[in-house]
Amino acid sequence: MRFIGKDQEKIKAAAKLHVQEVKKYIARSSEEKQKDIYRAVITLLADNSRENDFDKYKWLETFLLADVEKLREMKEREGIDRKYFVELYENWFSRRESSYNALFLVKALGLKVCPYCDRNYINVVYRDMDKAERRTDQLDHFFPKGKYPMLAMCFYNLIPVCASCNLLKRESEISMNPYEDGIEEQLYFDACFSASNSQSGWDEENVCLHMYYTPKMRNNVEVLALNREYELHKDTVYEILTKAAFYDKEKKEELCRNYPLLFPNLKSVKRILYGMDFQKSSNRPLQKLYQDILRVYEQEENGL
Repeated sequence: MRFIGKDQEKIKAAAKLHVQEVKKYIARSSEEKQKDIYRAVITLLADNSRENDFDKYKWLETFLLADVEKLREMKEREGIDRKYFVELYENWFSRRESSYNALFLVKALGLKVCPYCDRNYINVVYRDMDKAERRTDQLDHFFPKGKYPMLAMCFYNLIPVCASCNLLKRESEISMNPYEDGIEEQLYFDACFSASNSQSGWDEENVCLHMYYTPKMRNNVEVLALNREYELHKDTVYEILTKAAFYDKEKKEELCRNYPLLFPNLKSVKRILYGMDFQKSSNRPLQKLYQDILRVYEQEENGL
């Protein structure tokens, strides 16, 4: 449920690198093999205008950088029996010793939080014991490579995710890709304390967390069990609710007046209270949960 902006400079640079490295690898194949790949690709693209474009490799770039909607079209034409790209993924891209591999791609993308669930960190770390970099993510094929082997190396089909999401998804298909505009608007959270247990006061056990989602997001929620997974974060929701209730607008303004060096504005108070900057994409998990719950309190403060 976390959007990955295709127009970010890091993402554009990673896409360019991906095309260059795959092109270099394919160029080492025999001419007969390259032409076989070329024919399969232009058939999948359904683009007859590229029939005489073999030597320019523009066809390969168009294919590898096909957006999510184009990938959806191509998967419907996946009757072509070509295993080359899934073999390339498994025998080259997945190998640690390769000059370009999944680790290079994940590092180039620079993502820190799983875009499927927004719950867990993903990153590349240097481990001293073996003096090498290791990934804490797993690379998911949005359109599973077992079902759609020709799409195994398409850039927008390769999504770095947490182990929890990848183990739940496996070869299942979900409906919304993190590279699609508007994905964050397809799901939102609301939370409160249960009125039925008012005698026990504001207690973590009384937290009610609600997840609402559109039909477009249904497969993501069901396959990744997002509603169940977020039940694990009721302790966090409890903290958000109690802080938001105690530190109303008046108290936050008071902090700004009394400690101007520490809190020069209301935004800085919010940053210290909740541990993230809500004006831009955060490198911390659960940003969407925080934003949605706090939006209700901010609307009440502003009389909306």
